[in-house]
Formats: sequence, C-alpha cells, structure tokens
Amino acid sequence: MPHTASFKCPRCGFESYNANDLKHRYCVRCHLFADDLPIRVGDQVRLTVEGQTVTGSVILASPNGRSLAVEFEAILAGAVGMLPVLQSDNGQWQDLMGRAVELRVIVGRSAVGR
Repeated sequence: MPHTASFKCPRCGFESYNANDLKHRYCVRCHLFADDLPIRVGDQVRLTVEGQTVTGSVILASPNGRSLAVEFEAILAGAVGMLPVLQSDNGQWQDLMGRAVELRVIVGRSAVGR
C-alpha cells in the first residue's frame, strides 16, 4: 500500500490526510495554521542559518513566541549549542547578528506530552 502524505499538527499531534490541510499546514482540531502558532518552551524546531541546518529545543520563549533561545548539539553559524533568535514584524526570523534564520516547528510540546 502506498504511503499517503499527511500533516501532523506540531501543537496537538493530530494527523490529517486532507490535501488542503497538508498544503496549508492547517490543524482542524486547533483551528489554526501551524505557521501562526506561537512557539513555546519545549517545542522541537529546525533552524537553518547560512545553509547549515540543525534540530534543537526551545529553552526560553517570550509570551508571544517571537523571542526565543534554541538549544542544540552542534555549532551553527559560530554559535555553540545555543542561538537566540528574534522574529521581526514581517514574520522573518533572525539571530542577534542580523543573519536570516529559517525556523520551523517540527514537534510542539503538547504533541510530545510535555
């Protein structure tokens, strides 16, 4: 049987096989788009800076989820093990040096039972 593409909500863990949910990263249980959810402490994220990608955990987050400290086991753009990132008004992420950071939640904290 071929694998059917799905979208798993990073916040609640609900999995949808609806093509539109997958395309727009929409959770029918949370009634939110995954990219619009505030990032919280405990969320697992994927960071990309200057072409290098690492996976890490959010260890500090502002209440609105726009200022974060992400911990990881690597050296990323000169940062050893931790990188503070900020989200600008246009929705783009950057580090404290002003470098563009691509950030994506891969597992929300409630999805992993925290």
